Amino acid sequence: MSLIVNGSFETPVVNNANNWGYIPRAQLLPWRTDAPVFELWRDPVIHTTNTSIHCNSAAGKQNLEILSKSATTAQLVQANVWQTVKTTPGKAYAFGFAHSPRIHQHSWLTVSINGITVGVFNEDGTVAGFKNFTWAKYIVKFIAAKTMTKFNFNDRRIPAGGAGTHIDAVNLAITKLPKRFFGWSLPTY
Repeated sequence: MSLIVNGSFETPVVNNANNWGYIPRAQLLPWRTDAPVFELWRDPVIHTTNTSIHCNSAAGKQNLEILSKSATTAQLVQANVWQTVKTTPGKAYAFGFAHSPRIHQHSWLTVSINGITVGVFNEDGTVAGFKNFTWAKYIVKFIAAKTMTKFNFNDRRIPAGGAGTHIDAVNLAITKLPKRFFGWSLPTY
């Protein structure tokens, strides 16, 4: 069982003809964002003004697009989505998620645990022939340093704009400590 709440973004359910919707920040707690709203996409097809996009979530029927829009200005720049989870210092955890570029968009996804970067991903959906979500999975094991651990996703669109990376299947589980060899051990965050 995941310690992340609503890691596949199944609630609230998007229920409209377009299969995507802006969700007020209070409706997706304990997820938080510095963007004005969250944006959820629902399988199987997203309808926009100019096109229809096939949507295949990595887990369940919905996923989250990180909107690269500032909450304090009208300028479209970058945004953060995060969840803070109770952890036990000294215990080992496995944190994982799926991520995909948005079709026809280019952005950079930076993932951090307690402010320490654990992954940077070039999310380029402008590549010729890119027509569908291409979910990649990422897992990092670590030892908790604090009683509350913040998992943050930062998305920066190139050029600046509102569309961004999609995330899904966000998961956190307690794991076993690996045996040490040649001085190697898990990082502490």
